[in-house]
Amino acid sequence: MSTAVPHRRWIVLGGGVGPMAGLALHQAIIQQTITDGRDQSHLSVIHVSVPRQIPDRTEYLLGTVQQNPGTPMAHLVAGAVRQVPPEGLPALVAVPCNTFHAPEIVTAFEAELQKLLPPPLENQLEFVNMVHTTVTGVARLAGNAPGAAGGPRKVGVLSTTGTRTVGLYERVLASVGLDALQVPQEEQPRLHDAIYNLTWGLKAVSPPDARAVKLVEHYAGMLVDAGAVALVLACTELPLALGTPQFCGVPVIDPLRVLAAQLVQKAQA
Repeated sequence: MSTAVPHRRWIVLGGGVGPMAGLALHQAIIQQTITDGRDQSHLSVIHVSVPRQIPDRTEYLLGTVQQNPGTPMAHLVAGAVRQVPPEGLPALVAVPCNTFHAPEIVTAFEAELQKLLPPPLENQLEFVNMVHTTVTGVARLAGNAPGAAGGPRKVGVLSTTGTRTVGLYERVLASVGLDALQVPQEEQPRLHDAIYNLTWGLKAVSPPDARAVKLVEHYAGMLVDAGAVALVLACTELPLALGTPQFCGVPVIDPLRVLAAQLVQKAQA
């Protein structure tokens, strides 16, 4: 067994959005890392999770709260980056929240990071965008899937109301020639409730409540029936209710696992 530990980039996770998503991403990184069986051959990860400091992303996008979540997240991530030794740079930065990647939030996050970190360190970071990484993978997958003759392939997207309102996945999917297929607008509040309900929503209860699971499965089936060639779980809580690689014969894409694979690949390259 080799005792040499190769040079690898460190990973900084801006967690707490929601807390279980950060845990799931960290776990997926460990699961997808190729090691020689020793602790020392795993990747170095700084996982910062201070949820009370980060306003809800959907509430910000809908105008319910005024503070941009990207700003306090940048302060938490900058503090973590300062702990990375020179041999761990350039560090990889990721935030396991789909709604956080709305342009209004992620742009503020990146701008604040630039202010907080001195120029030499600022250039030693690579932010891995979860949405762009996911859509790249979906485009490869959809390229091998049957679609309507003469028309773009449809990708089912289950998300929070905030992600849907800003058209996050819709825009990025369109940039690679794919159509976003979503639940009817009048049904979106029920899907959102499956995530956010304070009594039985996926954010509130662990393990997931049967009501939330039933709703998510119902809407996933609705998108498959409407012609989706893949399903993107565009909220990091949704895999808690639909954690299978396929549903009704259609691939299920968990952006957290796609992001983990990309982080591992970049860190070990």
